[in-house]
Amino acid sequence: FPVTIGTCIYGYGNATLLSVTTEILIQKQCTIGVVESCTGGMLGAEFTKQSGSSTYFLGGLQTYSNALKIQLAHVSSKTLEQFGAVSKEVAEEMAICGRKVLKKFKLGLMQQKRDLFCLMTAIPRIGKQNLTM
Repeated sequence: FPVTIGTCIYGYGNATLLSVTTEILIQKQCTIGVVESCTGGMLGAEFTKQSGSSTYFLGGLQTYSNALKIQLAHVSSKTLEQFGAVSKEVAEEMAICGRKVLKKFKLGLMQQKRDLFCLMTAIPRIGKQNLTM
């Protein structure tokens, strides 16, 4: 079993962060759901590349647009207007409300498992100093 040492090492040999995470999810009988914004479903796609992912992966919400942040993740339009889509405040609402949405859809044996939820978003830092030709 991969060994975690400190905050930087998650395994050894050919272990990847994904393989270690999925092994822990299966061993601990946990499920995981994701809410994504700027990553456009990339994290969910990584989980489903693994064979047997249906035993631990609930699914996810891809909320790239503000409309989907409001409709799917139940982010307040006021929060979006006041702070912007890539703000800490919107990310917090996406995490809290998105978790509630995903939790409603658990079925069958998955109800017996513990849940983890992950929010993945990004704040772009592109400016003139980053643009070169």
